[in-house]
Amino acid sequence: MAERGERPDQAALHYPEWPGDGSCYFYDPLCQRAQGPPGPAEPDTQAVRSRPLVQTWDSGQWVSTTEVVALTIQFAGLIQPYTGHISSIKPVSEGSRWTTTALIDCEKGEFFVKAVPNRPGGLRDSVLREWVVNPFVRPVSPAVQWQAEDGDWVVLGFDRIDGRSADFSPGSSDLPKIIDVLNRISRIPIPEVAGDWEETRWDAFLPEKEIALVRGSDLLYVDVQPDNIMIGSGQTWAVDWEWPTKGAGFISPACFVVQLISGGHSPAAAETWVGNCIAWESADPAAIDAFARANARLQQHLAERFPEESWLAEMATAAEVWADHRLAG
Repeated sequence: MAERGERPDQAALHYPEWPGDGSCYFYDPLCQRAQGPPGPAEPDTQAVRSRPLVQTWDSGQWVSTTEVVALTIQFAGLIQPYTGHISSIKPVSEGSRWTTTALIDCEKGEFFVKAVPNRPGGLRDSVLREWVVNPFVRPVSPAVQWQAEDGDWVVLGFDRIDGRSADFSPGSSDLPKIIDVLNRISRIPIPEVAGDWEETRWDAFLPEKEIALVRGSDLLYVDVQPDNIMIGSGQTWAVDWEWPTKGAGFISPACFVVQLISGGHSPAAAETWVGNCIAWESADPAAIDAFARANARLQQHLAERFPEESWLAEMATAAEVWADHRLAG
């Protein structure tokens, strides 16, 4: 276990086996969504509907803000050396299905906190990977100011930012800002700590001869969805760097294409937008075609595996529409 403030061994941070157990799909950035958080429908009771609902790691179900505050209080003592007295806790609905997230006001300022149970596996590794990569992605992401860990929890404390979720719909004034942040990510050199973080999530859905087409040496951010692109006054951030990887640079804008289609764009219009991305301009069209086909297979696999998650079906439809567009040439 890493001591408080000591960064973990990079080589020890791995993905869950792919295909892995069902839970890994939901905190892995592969599981993108175009609108709203995934999860079961809100329970049909007036008592519950009268309270704001968010999701947390415990069951992946909708829970009340009161319950999230209670979870946050569980690790309040752990983070107190970094926060001082905590005066308020505001749960945050956006974010990972399996993670407890909240905004806190405290003696030492304001922080966005992300906490996961300290159990071996991909969930813990994803938060540690976000901590490790953070110094290198601060041009586009809020800084992690502290990390705390005990036998029960791993917690990151981020600078609080003022912003809103991006609008991916046709005609949105946010679209140029999203392209700009993707280009800024493209310009970040792959950090040494990410040298062995090979992007392999699509490998099982590619013919062996095409796997090389998605390999590369660029830093990838594939969780390009509205809740993870925050629009502020004069600044745009890409948040949730839980699974940054190394691969072909066009993959990040390619994931944005699928999100745009899911948000109402035609495939041609979506590709016109990402045509402004540096990584897209230099990409091999054959590699993009191969990725589009593999992504359609992957998204369909997820939709079939978890039929209760309607957002997965939406992503599968968008991915198939794009793959058909590429095939039609």
